[in-house]
Amino acid sequence: MKDRPAIQKWAVVGVIVFFIVGYFLSTPCMCRAGAIKGFYKTIFYVIVIVRLLYGLFKRNLRLADYLLWVISFTGFCILAECL
Repeated sequence: MKDRPAIQKWAVVGVIVFFIVGYFLSTPCMCRAGAIKGFYKTIFYVIVIVRLLYGLFKRNLRLADYLLWVISFTGFCILAECL
């Protein structure tokens, strides 16, 4: 039987924090343009959550991967709101 590495505690905390903060970042506004932006932000949010959970499940989520996904999502949300 293969010996799996221990669960990464920083990754669990990071994914939970991103789940909460990312949810509020991806919520749409109540206007037509805001609904379209929110739709695309929500799709990207789901992609990032699935990727982070996959890395957490496989127990190979690196800090660089986590930061790359979180920063790209945050940047995308800021850029989408500025357009």
